[in-house]
Amino acid sequence: MARWIARFALTSLLLLAPVATLHAQTTPDESMDVEAHALFEAGRTAFAAGRFADALGHFQRAYDLSHRGALLYNIGQCHDRLRHDAEALTAFQGYLAAEPQAEQRAEVEARIAILEQARATTTTTTTTSETPAPEPEPDATTPEPTPAPIDAPPPPSTDPGAGPWVVLGVGAAVAIAGAVLVGVAFSDIDQVQNAPPNSDFSAVRGAYEQAPILSGIGWAALGVGVAMAVGGIVWGVVGSSSGSGSHAELRLTPTGLSLTGAF
Repeated sequence: MARWIARFALTSLLLLAPVATLHAQTTPDESMDVEAHALFEAGRTAFAAGRFADALGHFQRAYDLSHRGALLYNIGQCHDRLRHDAEALTAFQGYLAAEPQAEQRAEVEARIAILEQARATTTTTTTTSETPAPEPEPDATTPEPTPAPIDAPPPPSTDPGAGPWVVLGVGAAVAIAGAVLVGVAFSDIDQVQNAPPNSDFSAVRGAYEQAPILSGIGWAALGVGVAMAVGGIVWGVVGSSSGSGSHAELRLTPTGLSLTGAF
């Protein structure tokens, strides 16, 4: 009989001890369901290893099987480590209700007070942050702010840049090249026309065949070069004076360049 009483007392101390010290107890409770006891041992091992979420699962299932109030302390310790304040508070309160003479009662009551204060502070902070600040009423004496003037966009640039002068320079170069070719063609024609009497035709054959080709290319280049030069001049004049309301248009026609509009 004395041996049975000693074993019962040891089992009661095992269930009522804090989780942090449960790993030091090795004597199983023979009256506990085998599966519940295995879950309890697994929870104690996980808690000692710092795996509080695993320990919580084991302790919770052991409690569901055995409904021992002492396990609520262990469940509350796991929730407390995991910062589940509401769940820890519920578990500790259940533990005190199930074990009114628990040795850890003073410790658990102190922890409950801390958790309740933390919940109250969190609730007050949340309520304050969700309450919108009242909008200030308009002051009749405060004048309406004058809107800042909007700057008008700057007028578009009318400077034609270097484009007209490039066209003028290229046109002049082409015209000069055409004039040179025309001059060479006239020289070849003069050589053929003023050949000595009874001279061999082979001596002037090259000039005779070259003159028409050089003449055609030269006159074409001369015309294009003059047209480009005139176009560059007109472009520069029109671009520079477009800001004053003048308008002119340069067109290329079958007969040459045509300038229309007003300055």
